Amino acid sequence: MAANSAANYRANFSLSTLARDMDESVFIAAADATLDKIGLALDAALETSDADLDWSLRDGVLTIECDDGSRIIVNRHVPNREMWVAAKTAQAGSSD
Repeated sequence: MAANSAANYRANFSLSTLARDMDESVFIAAADATLDKIGLALDAALETSDADLDWSLRDGVLTIECDDGSRIIVNRHVPNREMWVAAKTAQAGSSD
């Protein structure tokens, strides 16, 4: 298990190093293509599911809003050449 963790760390480190060395415009294009693919995958999954969620993609920020009020945000962080994911769970009694 430790060897597997070390291999994953090396792979992640290598990808991070590659992304940091990437030209800004190349990173933005790759990140936007990835966000587009996530949106297409959501649409495909929703066609065969009874899940109720809405999603939008604007300026490199993909927002997924679930029927229970929870929200997932995936965005590109250009300075670090990273994709970030944040989640907000629904709170009981919330009127959001």
